[in-house]
Amino acid sequence: MKIKKQFSLILFGFFFVLNALADDTNSIALGEKIYQQYCSSCHGAEMKNPQWGFDLGKFPRDSKIRFIDSVTYGKNAMPPWEDVLSKDQLEALWSYLQSVPASL
Repeated sequence: MKIKKQFSLILFGFFFVLNALADDTNSIALGEKIYQQYCSSCHGAEMKNPQWGFDLGKFPRDSKIRFIDSVTYGKNAMPPWEDVLSKDQLEALWSYLQSVPASL
């Protein structure tokens, strides 16, 4: 009986991890789609060599609140996106930013 419980716990943990990975992958894919639609024209197609905006490849990966505030309320020449993007979309954008290697 004890082995069955251990196996059940291991199996549950395995599926929990797989589900979390799938959620992360979905969030990154959604973030990339949102980025391409709303952000790439100013920040570059791959967050590199932006024509107009800040180089997001250099954005600090530990500054989530700064990112969310900047996108929500705007900063310098960037307009606010609070009426366009939902909280879930902002989270997805952050996930996508985190998935792209930072540039030096």
